[in-house]
Amino acid sequence: MYFQPSGVEFYRRMSWEGRMLGIRNWFVQLAMHTVVAIAGFALLAPLARAQVNTNTIRVAVPQAKDAATERYIEAFRKQVGQADFKIEEVPVGAGTSYAQILASLKEGGSSIDLALVPAAVIPDVQSNPAFTYTSLISQPGLIDNASQNFAVQNSVVGELVATELSDFGLTLVGFWNRPPQALFMKTPLTGAYDLKGVKVRITDDTSGAVLTSLGASAQRLPFAEVTMALVAGSVDAIEASSQGLSNVSDIYRAIPNGRVLNNYSQNQGFLLANSTKWVGYSQRLRSAVQAAAGEGSKASQTLIIDQESTLPKMAAEFGVSYVSVNSEAWRPISKTASEAWLQNISEGGRSDAYQQLLRVKQEIDTRRDRRGSLDQKIRPTVLFATNRNDESSGDLATRFGVLKDATNQLSCGEIEFDTGPQREFGQVFGGRLGLKGSTIWHRATGCADMLAASGTNTGLVVYFHGYANTFADAARRAIGFSQDFGLSQPVLVWSWPSAGSFGMYIFDLNSVQFSEEYIRQMVDAMERKGQLSNITIVAHSMGSRMAGIFLKQVRARNRDVKNLILIAADYPPSIFGQLIASEGSVAALKTLYANENDSALIISRKMNGENPVGLGGKYLKLVQGIETVDVSDVAGQGWVNHAHGFEVKPVADDISDLLKRRVGADIRQLPTASVNGTKYWTIRGSPH
Repeated sequence: MYFQPSGVEFYRRMSWEGRMLGIRNWFVQLAMHTVVAIAGFALLAPLARAQVNTNTIRVAVPQAKDAATERYIEAFRKQVGQADFKIEEVPVGAGTSYAQILASLKEGGSSIDLALVPAAVIPDVQSNPAFTYTSLISQPGLIDNASQNFAVQNSVVGELVATELSDFGLTLVGFWNRPPQALFMKTPLTGAYDLKGVKVRITDDTSGAVLTSLGASAQRLPFAEVTMALVAGSVDAIEASSQGLSNVSDIYRAIPNGRVLNNYSQNQGFLLANSTKWVGYSQRLRSAVQAAAGEGSKASQTLIIDQESTLPKMAAEFGVSYVSVNSEAWRPISKTASEAWLQNISEGGRSDAYQQLLRVKQEIDTRRDRRGSLDQKIRPTVLFATNRNDESSGDLATRFGVLKDATNQLSCGEIEFDTGPQREFGQVFGGRLGLKGSTIWHRATGCADMLAASGTNTGLVVYFHGYANTFADAARRAIGFSQDFGLSQPVLVWSWPSAGSFGMYIFDLNSVQFSEEYIRQMVDAMERKGQLSNITIVAHSMGSRMAGIFLKQVRARNRDVKNLILIAADYPPSIFGQLIASEGSVAALKTLYANENDSALIISRKMNGENPVGLGGKYLKLVQGIETVDVSDVAGQGWVNHAHGFEVKPVADDISDLLKRRVGADIRQLPTASVNGTKYWTIRGSPH
């Protein structure tokens, strides 16, 4: 079954006014907390400071930490330390509250840089229509286990959560993983319907609503009292974290011959930053924090999975039986939770979001390896041009930032890299990025001089990266596909000032427009040097809009492009049709690769109100004047498939052939099909 990206159709049906009302109401709720928080801000240190010039990162963390959170913070601290930063913990609960922390992040006026925030403490997270995906993944029973939860977070669902949070001025730097919630029961109940009449200590209203629907009596109780309450019989079961609790042994002793139901719900949490402050930080700081968040997640996830594997044995040692929420007898929890969630709000579209989660889960369970072999001996020439601000970092990977103003200028150079470490086909290059000759060429004239010095007389492949890419992301992808495709021509990576973070789609879209003048300058300089005679463009995702700007500038000079390749193009059909009609004649050969299973383009559909032309299959929108290749048949595995042109071997092989031979789809012998008499091509068969 293919992954059908229809999960945010509700955004199109939901009125703008309705969505804005949800956002406005959230800010009203937060403003009420802000009044209380003002006094607390004094405890959060002075007003905003320029983090570009400090090495201390202030992070709000829970005062009481489970073992996974301890491991997360330890790994985070170690990783930022390698970049010469340090963290200062601000305990939540020691004179501050999550309401104060959220108010601080929203206002951006305190010195709190980052905060570990549980999803449950976000105001109105369960009822506000603007928090659809955020509330969905927090429901009891909807995610089977911790491993599946981590994969969901890494899917388009996680990207949609980031987009929702960005509407409130919050940047999702990463997910904060804690052990799942479990139900510890004094009697070995055999299924969900046995909960009728059972007194259960709950942790939040969402859990209480689900258990009440199943006939249980939901009760509030401080965690410090749960063991005593179990022994005394004032409660029959408790909801608590399944791992990492200091008194977990006492809880097991209080339920001899009982049962533990694991993965009752996933403890969703986030590492958040104020969006405005986040893009104002140096690229070096952002890169260090993102790397640290990644290491923190790896450390905490590894511990959670390891501990989860030992839970059945641990329960047995106390005479307690073990079961997980995805077992058949307990599936009514998921059914009850989903029905309650789907009916919880008058706005339409929750059904689409729920179906999206089900599709992601199915793809997680059925994904297969799609990679092939790789010849690591190829060492392509990879150049760069960027209109990002130059922060003059000694590390090329973090040298260029995201600020946009009149001081930005074109910077160009050649990337130095080793062929190792070993890499599977389709994976981005993971080694060190260096600046060859320690030389940066500035402005368009300097960049044209660099091209002349780099031997581009054999032709040049210009690569425009997509949404949510850093300079390093784009460079690593270009090195990877240059090796995979076996390119002999130099590749010029044009890195425009994408924020490099999910949830900042509008920021990135504006960055494309900001880049137009720089492309004009570059094309001018290249024309004067006679460098426009043998150009191939490879554009991915939102980078297709950059390619459109490049085409426009080339046409204005009566020049042409030999080969235009658009992969997963993030272009609404209405605008794309205009582009091809007005500028398409500039490119002698034009090819668009589309995929029905490209779930990342859901973000584009949400923001633009149209299915982008990069979607294939049942969403396929053919535009006259460009050869469209539908790759849905071979790019259906995995749960993103946005980089199919680089990562799915049959698609990458065809693009490699197109780059080298520069011939049309018929000559490449691709199968044909048609829609309403309009011809298109396909790639068929199983991925290898």
